[in-house]
Amino acid sequence: MAGIPPEKLRAILEAAAAAPSGDNSQPWRFEVRGSAIDFFYRPELDNELLNFERSGTLIALGAAIENARLESLSQGFLPRVTYHAEGERVATLELSSGGEPSAQEAALRRSILKRHTNRKAYAVAPLSDAMREALRDAVRGSESGVGIALIEERERMERAARALTVMEETALSNRPLHALFFGSIFWSAARNRAGEPGLHIDTLELPPPAKALFAILRYWPVARLLSLAGFPTLVAETNAKQDASASALVVLYGSTLDRSAYLETGRALERAWLGAAANGYSVQIVTGLLFLARSLDIPAVARLFGNADRSRIGGAYEAIKQLVPAGTTPILVFRIGKSAPPTEVSYRKVPESSVDGRAQASAVPTERRAQLDAVAAKLGMLSYGLPDQQYAVEQNILFFESLRSPLRYLTWLYGARKRIRREHLLEINELLPELDEIFHEKMSEIERRPRPGIIEPVVGYLTESAARVPGGTRLRIASLGSGSMEAERQFIERLGAHDAHCPVTIVGFDISSGARAYAERNLRNLPGVRFIHVSGLTKEALLDYEREAGDSILVIAADNDIFTLPTAFPPHFFDIAMTVLFLHHLPEGERARLVAEMRDFASRTLNYDGYRNEIVLPLLSLTGWHSPVFLNAAVFSSVRFNSRAEAAALHPDAVINFYNHGHYRATFPI
Repeated sequence: MAGIPPEKLRAILEAAAAAPSGDNSQPWRFEVRGSAIDFFYRPELDNELLNFERSGTLIALGAAIENARLESLSQGFLPRVTYHAEGERVATLELSSGGEPSAQEAALRRSILKRHTNRKAYAVAPLSDAMREALRDAVRGSESGVGIALIEERERMERAARALTVMEETALSNRPLHALFFGSIFWSAARNRAGEPGLHIDTLELPPPAKALFAILRYWPVARLLSLAGFPTLVAETNAKQDASASALVVLYGSTLDRSAYLETGRALERAWLGAAANGYSVQIVTGLLFLARSLDIPAVARLFGNADRSRIGGAYEAIKQLVPAGTTPILVFRIGKSAPPTEVSYRKVPESSVDGRAQASAVPTERRAQLDAVAAKLGMLSYGLPDQQYAVEQNILFFESLRSPLRYLTWLYGARKRIRREHLLEINELLPELDEIFHEKMSEIERRPRPGIIEPVVGYLTESAARVPGGTRLRIASLGSGSMEAERQFIERLGAHDAHCPVTIVGFDISSGARAYAERNLRNLPGVRFIHVSGLTKEALLDYEREAGDSILVIAADNDIFTLPTAFPPHFFDIAMTVLFLHHLPEGERARLVAEMRDFASRTLNYDGYRNEIVLPLLSLTGWHSPVFLNAAVFSSVRFNSRAEAAALHPDAVINFYNHGHYRATFPI
């Protein structure tokens, strides 16, 4: 099939974007390739505290995939879904002609735009037999063994509902969770109609007195004072009564918790929810407690909560685990019942997508604001949990607040920036590693531009080095803090363009999983390249991989600690050891140590980094204005750069070339 007609494609993408997501975060991106649609996750738009293993994001993507599948059937396509085990591309929907929905699928599809969260009180009435069957149908055929448990006995529902509202109890008494909860709520109806992420206050279905109280509860001192008076427990008990006033609580569970299980849970959830809408039932997801309990396995999250909070959350989680079969784990819970229509619903923005690499239906101002809001919420949580990085967190908060308007940013750029203590600074993707892929994607886009040719000095050096290698000899390159490996990609392409036959091994050492994921996406599909991800690379393993690679170009992404490389590899094992835009991330003592160690395990070293150049900052600001995460990392990197004199002092015996786009190359000659 040549492609998807535009009007049918639009209908499929709008159906996908109508899927539910936590706090209406809409953490997805779609790319169209001919007759295939790729689904990408955007976890930076989700609440990290409640997104253990990116489960919330993946569940939302699963629901979007199911909507797209149902809509494509109604458009006459035969859809096939393929999951991807790694990377930010989570699934592909391949379409061929000749599809036709069953009567049941047609009914579900007609409910896609009718499906909304309803937080009102539900009627206490049994489920109909048709509704029970629709719920069980939702999990039939699940590839990952997702199961469903219906809790209809009133006493069990009440106990489970009280356990689930431990989430609200904790949110009103714990400062990081309070910041997360109230950071997702807004009062502007215009913002809601524009489809912005977050929850409009009217979707919470609060009575007028409670709505007025929420306006002041968002201030932590007020919430803290009420917490001391026992207000969170009162709210939790009240909400538990409302949650139990339903026909049933429904638990989706699995025997394994992995990427495909979360996607399958999202698809099962959407089928169940669409079935509910088709049968006149309302649904509300009440699963924050499960996400929070699993996130407590992360030390950085656990330390945000005291012993009493952790004990209460753990006890509530165990109570929900009793609702599912032994050996399985509850993944998601929702309540279902009959009720009046919701007062207000959350709208979706036009889906962000690209067709064969061309952007479609872009909404840059809304997307930029959504990214600012998401980062602000995450930084609000970090400000309470990272005392050793408090200065860096505060400077990041000031930076992202300045991006709300050009005037505020200019004030920051030419005022507050100059007072920053650069030795204590961290970039946003260092504080929040899940944002690393966003930065590397934008950075690689800029590095691919022929002007000003930012990384040409590295690509040129590597190409010249390859030309000097005797025939049949393999050139080994170690790239430390390798990031997206964009310089390496351009070097490989140049080898192919010159029909060079020098076999090459490139090992990128980087501890960032986001950087490794983007590097793989950047290099894997290059002709003649074998890409491997290795944990803890050794000399023996590398030699084995080289024997298997033959004359192919071998690229390895490894997560070794860079300061252990001299013990893992013999002296001068690598021909070239290099750092590209990385050395300035290290404290001063570590910089000198790393340069010395590079000369131990490699014959030649190359450091390519930036130097402080005031002229570059306005250009960076214009280039990165619509990508706040990239702009933060780029500008904060510039703040941390050495001066030209400091760069020269760092490499006293190197040949240094300075370039007018704010970068230098230090090489140790052959």
